[in-house]
Amino acid sequence: MSAFICSPTHIITLAHAMEKKAHHVLALELALENIKSVEYRYGEDAEEMFGVSKTAFLMECVTETPKTLSRVGLYKLACCYEYQACEHEEWEGGSLEKKISAFKRSLNLPSNVEESPAYSEAAWSI
Repeated sequence: MSAFICSPTHIITLAHAMEKKAHHVLALELALENIKSVEYRYGEDAEEMFGVSKTAFLMECVTETPKTLSRVGLYKLACCYEYQACEHEEWEGGSLEKKISAFKRSLNLPSNVEESPAYSEAAWSI
């Protein structure tokens, strides 16, 4: 699977689930980390790769309406985001890697959730 930039809906939904009060700030952090990862992975500027202004994309990430998902759905969104954002050297042990891991744990799902039908049916990205 290739790395990609998650949609603004994906990012704001995840940010809102992780942080109710300052979710717009977290959405910007998540978006920038995802862009950094994809740029590192492919060695190109995201604007050139996708033809979208970073500023416009970031604005979408904070103005989009978050979706309501089940805990399993949110867990899978977090897994997807983690996969898309982990490509650069500073991800591991970084603050967002720690926040995503803590969020996944906070959902209190069974350790084998990724083997469940609910996980299989949940969207990888929205």
